[in-house]
Amino acid sequence: MRKHITTLCPFCGPGCCPQIFVDDSLPEEKQVEITDDFGGKISMSKEQLKAFVEQSKSGKITV
Repeated sequence: MRKHITTLCPFCGPGCCPQIFVDDSLPEEKQVEITDDFGGKISMSKEQLKAFVEQSKSGKITV
């Protein structure tokens, strides 16, 4: 079952900012989905998302 985890901007609701979903019923490598407000999406594993978060926190990923 697809579960909404968070919306990545505080100013609007569903469908209007990047959102993160988790679906444990999908294959492991596709359980995390990030969607944008233009209809695009990426899929990744929970481990890949954890690595992204860790690298962001450590400063390896900057914008």
